[in-house]
Amino acid sequence: MIDQEGRLFGGVNLFDAVAGVVVLIMLALGVAGYRILRVPVAPTIATLTPSTVTAGPDIRIAVKGDNLLPYLRLYLQRTNKPSAVMHDLNPMTSFDNYALVNYTQARFLVESPQLAEIRLPDNLLPGTYDFILQNEANIVAVREAAVVVNPPPPPPPRAGDPKAVVRVRGAFTNLTKEVAAKLAAGARLPGGSAESWGEILSVKPPAPAEVRLDAGEKSIVSRMTNRWQVGAELRARCDVDGFKCYLPGGALLAPGKNVQADAGGTPVIFVVSEIAPDEPERAVNASVTIRLQDRPEVLALIREQDADVSPGGDRDSPARIVALGRRSERTSELNESLIDGTVRGPEKVGVLECTLRVPVTKVAGGWSYRSQVIKAGAAIVFQTDAYVVRGTITSVTVPR
Repeated sequence: MIDQEGRLFGGVNLFDAVAGVVVLIMLALGVAGYRILRVPVAPTIATLTPSTVTAGPDIRIAVKGDNLLPYLRLYLQRTNKPSAVMHDLNPMTSFDNYALVNYTQARFLVESPQLAEIRLPDNLLPGTYDFILQNEANIVAVREAAVVVNPPPPPPPRAGDPKAVVRVRGAFTNLTKEVAAKLAAGARLPGGSAESWGEILSVKPPAPAEVRLDAGEKSIVSRMTNRWQVGAELRARCDVDGFKCYLPGGALLAPGKNVQADAGGTPVIFVVSEIAPDEPERAVNASVTIRLQDRPEVLALIREQDADVSPGGDRDSPARIVALGRRSERTSELNESLIDGTVRGPEKVGVLECTLRVPVTKVAGGWSYRSQVIKAGAAIVFQTDAYVVRGTITSVTVPR
């Protein structure tokens, strides 16, 4: 195999042959390393089926493209409106209503590099959305105006349903200054060509919107400088189902609920705080004496002129403590609901008698304040930013 001159098969020098084999091995390792460690090719989305969907749960979209990999994450963002909210969120509990850019993640399920499925999050508000594909560190692909979410169709009218007309108090919130200026008494809701279910009876001057923020072990309510809210009273017509009131479209009309409306072509959210009969009401200030029973350290926080901030009603005319009466202590039984059950046992309990000035309205069977019955023997809840106490009404005096 090797001749006298050291040539392999009489043609190639042995050392040259060894060097050639080493070079070939190095090239093979280089090619393999490149294929393993190279930066992945950016994914592309060719088609989305369907590209127009109806708002609701379990929305799925088929994706065809190239280089679709399992570790990619897919996010949604409003087209041309990166700061707009994407879900029907209560502005008092939402933390992203005022973010500069809002994202929401969708499930991205890959079957092959050319085929995948997107599952949109539930309760997505109608609108046009961009798709943003991201790897562990960077955005690798963007599909603008990828999907259009249409509002769900209204339920078919049911002629046999009973109807009701009620007054609704609350506030339009999360508004820009321009939209807040459009809200005025007499405007019909919703605006445009949609079937009207109500009208604005009165509005208050715009005020900075509020948001609840985490502050360590507690939360605070902060006023925003670039969002506004407008307190208002509405007259609404609704369908009665059982003991509940529903607007056309199926939205429940109840304290604490959000109602979608329209103001001059702009979608707005109305937060319901109280529902009352559609009758002319005139509040009168009643003198109400109550007996509070709670831990002594809680009752020690109570001061004259404390104002009630419990939900519902007109926040400009709350119930107020006008006089503090006799304090005493007794041994009684307090119930405390804990995570591991209810604990009952004798405790030292403080008792405080005080007098409140309460704006009450006449209702069938007596007087009412913020959906609470005001009569001797009835229970009442009074809360401020510092405490919540519960007591029993001992007497009520209403001026003639």
